[in-house]
Amino acid sequence: MKPTIGEAEPSIHSHLFRDAASSESDRSGREATFPRPIAESCARFLDGTLFNGEYYQQKVQYQGLRDRSFADMLSSVNEQSSEMQKLLKREGPRYQYGSGCLSDGIIGDWMARIYGIETPLNRGNVHRTLESRY
Repeated sequence: MKPTIGEAEPSIHSHLFRDAASSESDRSGREATFPRPIAESCARFLDGTLFNGEYYQQKVQYQGLRDRSFADMLSSVNEQSSEMQKLLKREGPRYQYGSGCLSDGIIGDWMARIYGIETPLNRGNVHRTLESRY
């Protein structure tokens, strides 16, 4: 069984939107639209829930959500179902890789830093993730 997380999971890039909004507001004089507490909450979730001591891992959930369409489709898969449906039941949603490394988050952190945007992710966790992959 694949690990799961709650449906209220913040986006791995949520903190980047906040920082980008803050940067843009500095340049334009308009107020930023992404509050820092949300960015910090996202970072706490990523560091506290998705970091496994070696890297940030993906956790896939499709059961127990309000939108039950995928779970309902899987519950009806049987011997007469298509190969695609059988594969989805065995492996989960398309383009999801179970508890694999969330490299896109590290790439997002790197891109933010290139543009001078600081992120609230734990720097030690980011470095350990990079070391575990390379």
